[in-house]
Amino acid sequence: MTCIDAVRCVRAYSRRNVVAYYSSYQSLQKPEATILRALSPRLGAMRMLDIGVGGGRMTEHFAPRVKDYQGIDISADMVDACRRRFLGRLSLGRFQLRDMRALDEYPSHSFDLVLNSYNTIDHLAPPERAVFLAQARRIVSPGGYLCFSAHNIRSLATCPAIEWSWRRPHATLRALLHRRRYLRLNRRALDTHAQADYVIINNGTHDDFALELLYVRPEAQLEALRLAGFAHVTVYSLDTGGVIGEAIAGANDRWLYYLCS
Repeated sequence: MTCIDAVRCVRAYSRRNVVAYYSSYQSLQKPEATILRALSPRLGAMRMLDIGVGGGRMTEHFAPRVKDYQGIDISADMVDACRRRFLGRLSLGRFQLRDMRALDEYPSHSFDLVLNSYNTIDHLAPPERAVFLAQARRIVSPGGYLCFSAHNIRSLATCPAIEWSWRRPHATLRALLHRRRYLRLNRRALDTHAQADYVIINNGTHDDFALELLYVRPEAQLEALRLAGFAHVTVYSLDTGGVIGEAIAGANDRWLYYLCS
């Protein structure tokens, strides 16, 4: 099972409007802000790998605080955008064109923090995802962290409401047509998600329905992390930014953040 192929992924994240969107995006999501505060006392001694760096959103917040920073992306346009954005602040070599499925190129214990934000891991099919987690465990130093976000399968139980706006009727109509296509493309996955540990959803990223993403049951994600060798995992809510803890079975946030060591 494959979520997407590399060619489609590069094409989607090389579109001018998509690159511009990620290049202008600066704010942290609530759990990201929480995790940044929690790690802040240790960041000055950390070597960091930012996987799926995009337009450099997380670079703004982490690069000035860590001992060493590297950002990689599968899109050359995103890498170029980062190099332009941080020209004069970070050397061009801090940003490299690399595939997150090729972490075997890094020696063991190369980094103290491996970050995979904004659900980048969900581009991987289950077998690829398992390899990624094992490789991440290998390149993270003892006492270091893997941090990533992943779509929550429980969020599929409800479809966000669309409110009609008489001031913006065309936008409302586009939203209705978008949801109609979403439901048509994902009918089988939506019908089976309640019993599944994961499903592949075409969620209409950037309105073009070009990509498919993995939605995972949190308990299954925790088990996968255990099998990959991560002994301690803290889960954070997208909606509140707080630690979920034992309430994970009832969490229906669209995605969750996992801080693993």
